[in-house]
Amino acid sequence: QKEVADRIVANVNSNKYGRLTILTEWKMKVIKIMDIEPNNFFPRPKVKSSLLYFTPKENFYKFKNSKNLETVTNIFFQNKRKMIKKPLNILFKDSSQVIKKLNLDEKCRPQNIEPLTFFNISKEYEEKLILENGNETLNRLILVFSDLESKLLILTSIGFTFLLEFKSFDIIC
Repeated sequence: QKEVADRIVANVNSNKYGRLTILTEWKMKVIKIMDIEPNNFFPRPKVKSSLLYFTPKENFYKFKNSKNLETVTNIFFQNKRKMIKKPLNILFKDSSQVIKKLNLDEKCRPQNIEPLTFFNISKEYEEKLILENGNETLNRLILVFSDLESKLLILTSIGFTFLLEFKSFDIIC
């Protein structure tokens, strides 16, 4: 369908620009070859069509999890006429740091932001998740060790003796 094709190849600042454009732009180079009229098909469809040429990109933005790009673009384009400050506040506790780091104009709207900027925002979101998950894992380990320590204290208070050997280990998130 021509309408979908137009959304795939839309330019920044156009009303057709959105998630589909950004997600496609991430890994593909797309060229619109031509529009095709309904009378070129049998049976004749009710809509116009377009022919697109997709070429996979050899170099594209790397994410640890592509769902992060999907999450970010989903939050931004739920209210695409709103300024980007609101979705940034949803994604980040301190959105002002991200705004400053990525040099964003918080008065922009999602359709005014280049795909590369969305990739950078998604990367920041990914780093935030890694940090939060790492802290959560560390907090769980601290709870386990403090629980172990309290049980050992109880047992030593009633006469048990322990020889403990701790080996270092890395926490991988």
